[in-house]
Amino acid sequence: MSAEEVVTLVAPAAEKSVITGLIACGVASVFFGSMFVPIKRFDAGDGLYVQWLMSIAILVISFCTWLWEGLPQFYPLAMLGGMLWCLGNATAVPIIRRLGMALGILIWNTTNCLSGWAGGNFGLFGMKARPAANPLLNYVGLACVIVGGVLFSQVKGNAPAEPENKDVALVRYA
Repeated sequence: MSAEEVVTLVAPAAEKSVITGLIACGVASVFFGSMFVPIKRFDAGDGLYVQWLMSIAILVISFCTWLWEGLPQFYPLAMLGGMLWCLGNATAVPIIRRLGMALGILIWNTTNCLSGWAGGNFGLFGMKARPAANPLLNYVGLACVIVGGVLFSQVKGNAPAEPENKDVALVRYA
């Protein structure tokens, strides 16, 4: 099934209220924006344990959402995207430990923004290109992301070499 067919199938369900969409965006912003905050305080090991817990939490919430939505059709190919996302999350802990949280999240989100923009604008991975209706605003937004990324990358990271609280660890090795 192509990405175009998936978008066509999802479109009728997407006609929900604006309020529901805004609430969902707010909740997602709070939770996605804070998901790596505990890593600053606790020793997260090599990141695989953190990713395992995150994957379990995502699986439980996704299953509940699937039930809530009335058991819609399942697309196994979508698991490929989830697998790639998990691999990316597994690298987040070492990146945050090395660069600091601010720069690590900056690189992560700038990459997401630019690849999403390129996918929509040029059509990548089987997607049909759908350039923006207003190209000026499209490129102004792209410029803001790039300029913001360049400016923010000048911030000096102060990531400690060792976790501050070594007594409280999520993973202990014998």
